[in-house]
Amino acid sequence: MKQEQEFMIEKYFSSRFPPLHSWFDEDTIAIGWGTNVVVAGVKYVQQEPPAIPIKRIEVLHRLKLSNFHVAGVSFTIQPQTATDKKERKWKEIVIFGIKLFENKQKGGDNFDDTASGISGISTYSMAPSVMALQIKPTQQVSIELLLALPTDVDNYIIAAEDEISMKQSEQMFLRQFHLGAMAEDGVYYLLGPRELIEARPCSAEDRISWFLDNEFYVEATNCALAHREELHETSVSEVGKKLVEKLIADGNFDSAASYLPVICGRHKDEWEYYVGEFEKHGHVLKLVPFLPQKQPQLEPECYEYVLIAALYSKASLFLKLILLLPSDLYRIGAVIQRTMNKLQDPNLAKEDRIYLLQALARLYAHERQFDKALQLYLTLKDSGIFAFIRQYHLFKAVKGNIVQLVGINSDLAIRLILDHEGEFVDSGTGTIVTQLSGIPKVQMEYLNQLMQRGEGLEHSNLLIRLYAEHAAERLLPFLRKIDSYDIHRAIEVCKKFKLQPELVFLLGRSGNKQ
Repeated sequence: MKQEQEFMIEKYFSSRFPPLHSWFDEDTIAIGWGTNVVVAGVKYVQQEPPAIPIKRIEVLHRLKLSNFHVAGVSFTIQPQTATDKKERKWKEIVIFGIKLFENKQKGGDNFDDTASGISGISTYSMAPSVMALQIKPTQQVSIELLLALPTDVDNYIIAAEDEISMKQSEQMFLRQFHLGAMAEDGVYYLLGPRELIEARPCSAEDRISWFLDNEFYVEATNCALAHREELHETSVSEVGKKLVEKLIADGNFDSAASYLPVICGRHKDEWEYYVGEFEKHGHVLKLVPFLPQKQPQLEPECYEYVLIAALYSKASLFLKLILLLPSDLYRIGAVIQRTMNKLQDPNLAKEDRIYLLQALARLYAHERQFDKALQLYLTLKDSGIFAFIRQYHLFKAVKGNIVQLVGINSDLAIRLILDHEGEFVDSGTGTIVTQLSGIPKVQMEYLNQLMQRGEGLEHSNLLIRLYAEHAAERLLPFLRKIDSYDIHRAIEVCKKFKLQPELVFLLGRSGNKQ
């Protein structure tokens, strides 16, 4: 920062560090000056009332390069596909310039001729020309070409760094070096005092190798994925494995798991290897969103690792997995046994016990042990029993449990009975009406819905009594609507419960004017 401040107040700053720019596209410009590169975008602000939009500049990226002086700036092209046409045109920033670095040896024996020729220049003494860089005696210089990949506004990584050998050039004069480019064709021209060098981007495998050597595992994997068809000496799997191993070593299991689908693909052996690794480290549940169920389908033990881990750590997740995972992926009997063992735990929370019993009911269903599954649902008073009955067509299996079903949810029970009445009983509705006699309000609702469908009219007298006793406001409309009841019995009921409007109606219908 101090050195930058000195540059900013220096009288000859622009002479030593000529500003330069490059348009990446019609709305994006990069400006290089000194040891900084700024990428800015042109934004159009609409005025009110409608008029010509105002152009404003927004800084997209700021790159502060340590001891690297910019002589030229350009960009590489972003690979385009049919689905990402809206992405930016450029990918990386190409930077050409002079780099200063400390000599690792105290002596000057390893200096080349150029370095030794300028090593006597002190930072605090004026150079032979105001255009020359100020270089300390302990520093060496090199001409380099960088590829910088921005990660956000103020951060970036160096994706590639190549030293350029230019003979007979005095490397203290920044103005003597220039960068020209035909970025769309991937051709870059590096101009020195006496040389013109054509440079092209390195191969995908070279780039991947550089990323790995510098421990940029994510970038190496992304590069391998983007250039999968160009790889001959390595593969996405090999590169990705190094990334996953690094993430596991760092304890970042979430990220490691997220990369497995693209790294393992349909390779069953690789999936099973990583399932074992995650299980060994106690993080196999991180694989739940990514574990394949087919193409490839793994060995049953892999899915059982996940289920058992959920069973002993998160009962709600265990239930969800039992409901979602196809039962042919794992050994049902083994999971049932482990679940029953867990239910013996005296310290098991009540809520977790319910989750496990619900899961056990589903496991019994997978094994076609429907009697055990139904008994668990009835014991739990779980409203999921209605969907379960429908799914497996267990209507006759519960025809003796109608009262218990009503106790779980009367509305769902009545709907179930009405929708599948013929499957609940062998003949007529009498059996159901009899079972509901102990819960008259439910019996009334069942008969009401039954008669709305034009059925069960033989129970009209019973429904009149139930209306009179529990829902008198519904009786008169019912009496007016149908005539399949015994009018004399209906009159007696109305007298008993002192329902005057209903009694008047019935007397009028019967012809009795008293």
